[in-house]
Amino acid sequence: LEADGVIFNFGWDPAGDHQTVTQPQDSLRAVQAALERLRVKGRMSLVFYPHADGRREADLILDWLKTLDHRQYPCEKVELINSGRSPFCVLIERRK
Repeated sequence: LEADGVIFNFGWDPAGDHQTVTQPQDSLRAVQAALERLRVKGRMSLVFYPHADGRREADLILDWLKTLDHRQYPCEKVELINSGRSPFCVLIERRK
């Protein structure tokens, strides 16, 4: 099964239990699996939140993304530079 687009929103459900959160290793495996299924010219967005658990999760996934070939998977980070409490987004496109 191939995908044209994938969206991840990490962390917790704002209207739910904040003790139930996404786990960094599970999230990384999910991103890796989704990237393998992304079609050429397909896009993926990853939304991260600045709380402590979210920062650890973001750091793990960002470190892995940095190992990807930028010619095949260019990755862009979009964030507000004048707010430390805002979520940020990573955008990925599969080119090859």
